[in-house]
Amino acid sequence: MSHRDMFPGGNTSNGFVNYFSGIFPDWEKTNRLYILKGGPGVGKNTFMKRIGKIAEDKNYLVEYFHCASDNESLDAVRIPILGLTVVDGTAPHIIDPKYPGAVDQIWNLGVFLNEKELGKRKKDVISYCSENSFYYKLTFSYLHAAGSLSVSTYDIYRKAISYAKMQSHVKDLFSSKSKGNYDGTNHFRHLFYSAITPSGQIDYAPSKPTKSQVLYLDGEVPIASEYLKLAYQMANDNGYHGEVFYSPLLPEEPLHINIQELDLSITTTKPLSTSSQSVALSVFADTEFLALYKENIAFQEEQKNVLIDAAIRSLSSSKQIHDNLESIYKECIDFDKVTKYCDDRLMEIF
Repeated sequence: MSHRDMFPGGNTSNGFVNYFSGIFPDWEKTNRLYILKGGPGVGKNTFMKRIGKIAEDKNYLVEYFHCASDNESLDAVRIPILGLTVVDGTAPHIIDPKYPGAVDQIWNLGVFLNEKELGKRKKDVISYCSENSFYYKLTFSYLHAAGSLSVSTYDIYRKAISYAKMQSHVKDLFSSKSKGNYDGTNHFRHLFYSAITPSGQIDYAPSKPTKSQVLYLDGEVPIASEYLKLAYQMANDNGYHGEVFYSPLLPEEPLHINIQELDLSITTTKPLSTSSQSVALSVFADTEFLALYKENIAFQEEQKNVLIDAAIRSLSSSKQIHDNLESIYKECIDFDKVTKYCDDRLMEIF
């Protein structure tokens, strides 16, 4: 596997949710953090993709962190073996150095902007930013409504779950495993595999296992989410390190967990590997109770999807506005100087 794809933030029912701290797992050292600054369209995304391509050509594992507002663009790129991360530190996920010079360094591509020329387009820039904000307001109103319906569906499933039976199963899963050293802190990174984007719902959850052991949760997602919460809590209590990946709509509901020390993935994505194990989630639920709410669940899911589609259309309109904004900045930047600057930085990295 030469690369992994994830989202560090998401357009959710709670608005934009920032899990950017999850870019940096605390069990791996960060030797250097480079924070990119500059306006839209100045070359931050192109630069990060160049870094990733060079690293992949050297057979390094590369982690690509995609932007939920445009999944073709990157918010960050990380090369674990080098302890190196390059991140977009501009709004809506502003990042500034924590250890200036010692670990963190700012690379500002905005210095190559012709501010005099950009000033001539001031009214257009302000207008596009205002219009973009309005579309996001619409987007989050749709996603909030969709989330309310989804929470109602989750509530129905929660009433049907036998938590005693589920907890016993999760406990058995960990009973034969050696414990880590729990120090009272959380050692899990929190991210998204999937996101609601202008291109639709994009899912980067791997169908090929990233761990040697895979437990596939076969059944309804709300039941799987409760199972994963118990597994995550037990893994954390045992002092393990790992990753939790959340629902793109409900950012508090987990969909996947990777546990580092156990080389184990617990996932709602059906793996291609025939060696994976699975658990039928129906054994934890009162199916007769769920049958009583079958029509309610179907209605809520249908309406939720209608609202998500509306949000995607709104995000698509927002992206068109953002593209117009980028075109203004592209007309006002010296890309020859940007390229030279980035070439020099690449020499420093590699």
